[in-house]
Amino acid sequence: MKDARDLWTQFVCEACGNRVLRGAHEWEQHKLGRGHKKRILHLKKKAQNLYFIQLQRQSTAAMEEETSTS
Repeated sequence: MKDARDLWTQFVCEACGNRVLRGAHEWEQHKLGRGHKKRILHLKKKAQNLYFIQLQRQSTAAMEEETSTS
């Protein structure tokens, strides 16, 4: 049997705008939901795009540094 505290633990989903969920069951159901999955996918893509932009800036800066020293 699950502990009664597990049933009323508060979970906060930051991906969904700090949505408050009460209980482990509600949290698990939320994570399986279409809206949550779409937000997570969007955040992952956004993070990946920011990573590639940062890499591009670094390589551009390195190339500019090479041409200025030549």
